[in-house]
Amino acid sequence: MYRRCESLSILNVVQEYRSLTSTAFDKSDVFQGRVERLNQIIPDLTNLATTNLSKPSVRYFVGKEGLKTMFLDSLSLPKKSEILAFVSDEPEKALPEFTKAYRTKRIKKKILYKGIIKENKRAKELKRHSKRLYFEFKLIPESLFDPKLEINIYGNKIVFASFEYELLGVMIESKIIADAMRQIFNLVWEKY
Repeated sequence: MYRRCESLSILNVVQEYRSLTSTAFDKSDVFQGRVERLNQIIPDLTNLATTNLSKPSVRYFVGKEGLKTMFLDSLSLPKKSEILAFVSDEPEKALPEFTKAYRTKRIKKKILYKGIIKENKRAKELKRHSKRLYFEFKLIPESLFDPKLEINIYGNKIVFASFEYELLGVMIESKIIADAMRQIFNLVWEKY
């Protein structure tokens, strides 16, 4: 019996108490400590179990390389997918070579770029080549729509690219938010 208790003591299942004449074993202190520790970590475990379901993933991208990385993410879509976009002229101004290379890769994968774009010379030029560019768009008068921010919606992701003061991108991954943005896009698309 003593050896079993001593083995349990080594495994921290019971606690050993020694005096000059005897040795005693007690499991209550060890057990109580474990219960207290478990009570401390239960809230953290609960948070882990629910966090991924309720919180969207948000990532930030800074500078030219950051924005390139962010935009390239959309090329991971399966072939014949679509990207919905509130289109800005800014990406082509800030990243002209990248924009051309990105467009070539997107077209090769037959990923449709469906955009809401302001009416200007560039838009009229795009219209002539829209089928070749795998690009559908609706024109909105420049007086109503002149975005300095590019917004792309694809899969469960929404990306915002700002070029006004600094090159900054934000990617939100959330099915609920992406679906809501898709509805907003479709409302504007149907209106124009």
